[in-house]
Amino acid sequence: MDEELWVADVLYQAGFARSNKVILEDITFSQVHRSVVVAKESQRQPFSKVTTLRLKRCQVELGGGSALETIVRGLFPNVHTLNGSGCASLVNGHSLVTELASVNLPGLKYLYLGDLSLTSHEVGLLGRSRLISQLESLSLAGNELDEESLRLVVEAIVGSKLERIDLGNTGITSNSVGHVCRILELSNLVSLSVVKNDLRDVGFAMLARTLTGRLEGSRLSNLTSLCLNSIGITESSAPLLVDILESYPQLETLSIAGNALKNSVIQELDKHQAFHHGLKELFLQSTQLSGDGLMLLMSNHHHWFPRLVTLDLSKCSEITLRGLHEALLARMQFRMPLTDIRLFGVPAMGSLNGPAVKREVRRRQRWLIVLVACSRAAIKLPRELMRLISEASEWSEGLTRW
Repeated sequence: MDEELWVADVLYQAGFARSNKVILEDITFSQVHRSVVVAKESQRQPFSKVTTLRLKRCQVELGGGSALETIVRGLFPNVHTLNGSGCASLVNGHSLVTELASVNLPGLKYLYLGDLSLTSHEVGLLGRSRLISQLESLSLAGNELDEESLRLVVEAIVGSKLERIDLGNTGITSNSVGHVCRILELSNLVSLSVVKNDLRDVGFAMLARTLTGRLEGSRLSNLTSLCLNSIGITESSAPLLVDILESYPQLETLSIAGNALKNSVIQELDKHQAFHHGLKELFLQSTQLSGDGLMLLMSNHHHWFPRLVTLDLSKCSEITLRGLHEALLARMQFRMPLTDIRLFGVPAMGSLNGPAVKREVRRRQRWLIVLVACSRAAIKLPRELMRLISEASEWSEGLTRW
């Protein structure tokens, strides 16, 4: 059997003709390129239902974009999402980005180009390509961009129709964050991620003041997601975080995980007596939040965040058993939409397993109250713990009235 016929047949036999997502892994573009010809000669229909194409360790042999364009338009004509993250193979001097810079894929809306070690030359090619003007979402996460590359990226983005931008772990610092502030000129911006960049308090202050300093009528009315994980901010940035929340009441997701904020944000919220926000997801993992901070949050979340559904407190190692217990009991007092509380990696939860727990359950100690509270708060627990709750049903009925 010819190589190209084998490639085409494998794609079809794998059921991709009925799938909406295809992953091409460890394969060369020329192989798939030839399979387009085979598919047409055999009068097979292209993969018309495929909307997402993921390239993993694919090799780009043909220059000028001809291979990529032929593959996408020939086999996957309705693809709107292309994920080439990590697909940085260079053959005959061409990379995935140089191919993309010269293709004509009018249906492409979402482009993910993470971990490609992009050069300023490649960034410039991408910025000048027709793709940027048609994209709604662009991710360059994991590419270490020097200041010139970052400037070229921002110049390409400003004036585009992009709604979602991911610049996580791209080497942005307090010295270069001014370029990122220009992205906030995009009036249709929905989501911005700058996670794992060394902004620190001074760099974040520039970003926050650009957001909150806009006149009320010119603020980003579509912004619903802001991801600020691990950017090196501390307690001194808490007032600016609350200012952002007050300036953007439509914000639905705020992620500030991995920053040494401790209880500062919760304490700052407590100073605003009339604070009320429509936030749906709050990610606080690894922020050094303590039991006291958790108790304060859980006691007030019903009027601070009445629409909150997801609260992630994973790896907040300062949360004690007492704080966890009383916070969960406070949660149980209110009929709120908060149904997804995550406590993975919290030491007080990590002790809830094995024979030791069984002994505590039998002694009707505080662990049981925590377990029951967790089950009622829809916290995802290991199967063993759920079984223990079931075994302790003779006590849980009385405890749930708490």
